[in-house]
Amino acid sequence: MATKRLARYGAEVDGAGTRNDGSERTSALRFVPPPGWPHPDEDWTAGHQGWQPRKDWVPLDGLPSAPEGWRFWEPNPPVWARLTERPRRSAHISAGISAVALILGAILTLQGLMDPSSRAAAYIAYPVVALAGVLGLLRYPFALLRITRATTATAVEGAAPEMHRRDRAAYEGYLAAIADREPSTHSAQSYDQFADEKERGAWAPPPDAPIRPRSASHVGGPEFTSLRREPLAIAAGAVGALGLIGLVLLIVVLGRSLLPGAGLPGAGLPGAGLPGAGLPGAASADPGAVGFSVSDATTADLTGLSCSSDIGCWAFRITLDESCTGPASALVEFAEAESGAPTDLRRFPLPDLEGGTTAVLVVPAAADSPDFASVVSVSCS
Repeated sequence: MATKRLARYGAEVDGAGTRNDGSERTSALRFVPPPGWPHPDEDWTAGHQGWQPRKDWVPLDGLPSAPEGWRFWEPNPPVWARLTERPRRSAHISAGISAVALILGAILTLQGLMDPSSRAAAYIAYPVVALAGVLGLLRYPFALLRITRATTATAVEGAAPEMHRRDRAAYEGYLAAIADREPSTHSAQSYDQFADEKERGAWAPPPDAPIRPRSASHVGGPEFTSLRREPLAIAAGAVGALGLIGLVLLIVVLGRSLLPGAGLPGAGLPGAGLPGAGLPGAASADPGAVGFSVSDATTADLTGLSCSSDIGCWAFRITLDESCTGPASALVEFAEAESGAPTDLRRFPLPDLEGGTTAVLVVPAAADSPDFASVVSVSCS
């Protein structure tokens, strides 16, 4: 008995040879027919997501083979956007926060380098903030690639179950329709016959057209995860890479300013740029340096002396180990903490030495002066 050809499910062919099948609204990936190929229907598209035909495979006799390297699948914009909207938004927000962290960290680091009082934070806290921003921007393009690959993998893995679900639903509808007819005039197809016929119907061929074996598995998957599709990711990654390089250079090149006396405001003064200037024992490296001892000036020492600053003054009683008959000067070191790294070095002339060995030095403070000062060397010329 002749078998009636199965009607195509979920597909209508328009005058241009393409399908108005609704697949644009249901499938994450859409099939891209090579030149001269018809478009499969929604059931075939949904049940074969990401399937890669073997070389020279054609759905119908007489069709041209697909060009070498043809990309059969691409994201289906409306469905793809819906599936990736939330993770991509999260990636965009994370990249935005990273960009702010990089900019803020870089600005604070540079500001810290200009402000001696915050140099410790500039080399510990602020660079960490900038580094977190750099790493976030470097991760951004890879996060977008992971989203694309994960969404593609989900579509490919769900294709076979979706195909069987649709085939089973269509087969049950087919059996129900057969049951309403006269059993003596209609013979039901088996499930496999029905599914194969349905597969052929997706391309609108004659019943004996070759089809893909239903037992063939999905091999690999479509590849459209090139970063060329993510120009924003390219820009963010480039900014992150440049930020990392700049941060490293900033720390390495300017890090020497953390060394005692290096790059400080007093570095251009006589003796301030010499090895060991500003450290205990620096007197041995100061030209004309002489041994000395220092103590706080007493009230009697300050008789007849005045402080020229409204902020206050430091007063030191300096006693040389040997008599000095020429001009003498003292190198004073300033710091924010009693045992902290020096933030400034300045040289002050000593007044006339009593007996050639003793003088009282009054050092005026400025509004931005650190809290601590100490005499580190004395020279006699």
